[in-house]
Amino acid sequence: MSAVFPRIFLARAVTGMTGADMNADSVAFSGGVRHFVATNFELRNASGSAILKSPHADIDFGGSAPRVILDHPTAVVSRADLATIAKTVAQLGSGSVAINEGSFQVQNALDVESIHGTLRMDGTQLAYNVHGNVIDQGTSYPFEGGTSEDAGITIQTWTASALPVAPLLAVAASPDLEIAASSGQLKDVTLTAQSSRGNATDFHADAELAGGALQLGAPTHTIAGLHGKLVIDADSIGSKTIEGTLDGAPLTLVGRLEDYDVARFDKLLLDVAAEPNLREAHLEATAPGIAFAKYRLESDHGRLAIFVGSVDPKNPTVSLNSVLADDHVTSGGERTSTMGQRTGAVLGIDGDYFDIGGSYAPQGILVISGKLLRSPTKRYAMTVHRGNRVTFDEYTFAGKAIDGEHTIPIHDFNVYPPGKVGIVTPAFGKLRPHIGTTFVALDAVPGTTPGENGAYRVTHVGPIDEIQPATMGLAFGRYAEAKPPRVGDTIQLEYHLTPDYDDIVTAEGGGPLLIRDGQWIEDPDAPAKDEHDVRWPVVGVGRLQDDTLLFFEVDGRWPDISVGMTRPEFGDLMIRYHVVDGFAMDSGGSAGIVSRVPGDKEVSVRSHPSDQSWERYVTDAIFVYSSAPNIDP
Repeated sequence: MSAVFPRIFLARAVTGMTGADMNADSVAFSGGVRHFVATNFELRNASGSAILKSPHADIDFGGSAPRVILDHPTAVVSRADLATIAKTVAQLGSGSVAINEGSFQVQNALDVESIHGTLRMDGTQLAYNVHGNVIDQGTSYPFEGGTSEDAGITIQTWTASALPVAPLLAVAASPDLEIAASSGQLKDVTLTAQSSRGNATDFHADAELAGGALQLGAPTHTIAGLHGKLVIDADSIGSKTIEGTLDGAPLTLVGRLEDYDVARFDKLLLDVAAEPNLREAHLEATAPGIAFAKYRLESDHGRLAIFVGSVDPKNPTVSLNSVLADDHVTSGGERTSTMGQRTGAVLGIDGDYFDIGGSYAPQGILVISGKLLRSPTKRYAMTVHRGNRVTFDEYTFAGKAIDGEHTIPIHDFNVYPPGKVGIVTPAFGKLRPHIGTTFVALDAVPGTTPGENGAYRVTHVGPIDEIQPATMGLAFGRYAEAKPPRVGDTIQLEYHLTPDYDDIVTAEGGGPLLIRDGQWIEDPDAPAKDEHDVRWPVVGVGRLQDDTLLFFEVDGRWPDISVGMTRPEFGDLMIRYHVVDGFAMDSGGSAGIVSRVPGDKEVSVRSHPSDQSWERYVTDAIFVYSSAPNIDP
């Protein structure tokens, strides 16, 4: 009976602390009923996937805190056990563990041998001094780690002259990622972490990547010769430049990548790798939830330079909106880069077709920040709803002004000169004299927001005699069937869009719609139908099944750089990226994409403008914004 009690007491104590099942060949008291010595000591979790064995274990519960000495222990765990083990250790409270010639293995990933050291827990404070060797393909990589105290702050420091990439990536990478490392080293590794009681750990590591080789996806793509400095924080990894090759083509990777963006970045890299006849690729982590790729390939028709911005609309730091040139419907135009810079954007492309060289007014619908600025034409538009949900829709506009017993149909909003009757607001810009047009100036009565539905008083009726800033009013064109109201009348103004736009953040005209439900379509309302088979610069937006947004731009008119694409070819590109719904914007010389290069403060032009290298003045653009800090990688 005396041999049974030690085993029972120890098993209860160990299981209560760790939740694991204990076994041993023998357990005996050593100098007291709370001090145990066990031979062939073993712990095993319920699933059997985590196992700790030690030929000799000395476990003492007699002092102020448990003390454990393990001789030649071996631990074998699965990747899935790591988080649970870390949580269990953190909950153990006070105690110490000494390890002599131990080994640790993460199944099919990591082998660590010759582990020596001690670990002490004092409440939430951790102290340790450990050294060992990571084993990879028969080579030992020594490392050491320890803690020190400075003014109540615990400083953890780990160093290694070199560590193998493959086993570390196998442990760290999510099982969902289609990526594996075959070779490469992290050199001059230094890791520090600082924490104090009740405060989170501040984690930072530096290393030089050398000779890294990865396999991506199926069919497999090979990344080789990766080299460059890495900076690793608690929730991100970054670099000013990592260089290598992708299936033999030059590859560069730049920026700071958040943990939750790794899978999305990996998918973008896979899609780029799958492009035919790839000649060069460059990828950037622009901001949390936002990535950017530019690459070159050889097509049957010549060279192509392609740019893709990937946006996670579900990221809480991401928002989208349109910007109007000079913030007015009519203007002298503005460059996409300038609009992005003055509004703090991180990614953007040019928007709608417009009256080039004239009023620069957009041809389609425009809603910015929930405010209607231009009524639609019969074309598709990109709509961003609240919550960053994106759809591609065709809108209609209808309105009326009720003047006593008379109803005046309204056909347009900020379209001037009108064909029949339209609403004009100060956002239009400037009004010019136009034969056959009568302008009815309106003042909102108390309780009505200017420009919105409500009651207005007529203050002036007459032609526009000179160029002047637009004010709130109704414009009657030469084909108007109704007569204008009289000065002093009070009218009721009502207008609406179909579908309704109450939840719209921005709606941007353009077209044509290229992809619907993952298939190419011929948009019957496509603008500029004569451009269908013209190979030139193109730009557009696509939505994936998981609501990821892709912003595309393909350069053109530069035979030595990029010959451009026809609309069907552009649709094929979107399909290669698994786009569910895809939409083109104004192309040709207007086509352009801007983004913020990691480390820069504002966006810059990333594409090659086809107007003799000059970025064209356009009417509007659609932008992506980030509220996350802009951290230099």
